[in-house]
Amino acid sequence: MEKNKIDDNGLKQGYWEYYYPDGNLLFYKGSYLNDNMNGLWEFYHPNGNLHMKGSYKDGSKEGIWEHYVNGILIKELWGDGSLIFKMLYKDNILIKVLLEV
Repeated sequence: MEKNKIDDNGLKQGYWEYYYPDGNLLFYKGSYLNDNMNGLWEFYHPNGNLHMKGSYKDGSKEGIWEHYVNGILIKELWGDGSLIFKMLYKDNILIKVLLEV
C-alpha cells in the first residue's frame, strides 16, 4: 500500500503514518482526502500504547472517539465538528456522563 502521498496540487491524499523522532514507534495513522483528515485515525503514546482513536469527516471529528487517561476510558460523541457528550468508564463500568451544550 502506498502511504504518505502528496498529489500534484500539494495536498495530502490516502493513508498516512507518522512516527516519533526515533523512527521506531508509531505516533499516528489515518487517511487524508484533499488535505483533510478523513475516516478512522489512531494516535499512540510514546510507549506504543493506543492513546486515542476515532473518525474524521472532512477534517472534523465525527462519531465516537475513545481515549484513555489514567485508567479511565473516555468516550466522546461528535457531530458536525462539535462535541455532544462524554461518557467516562472505569473497569468497563459507566461512572459519569457529561453533556456539552
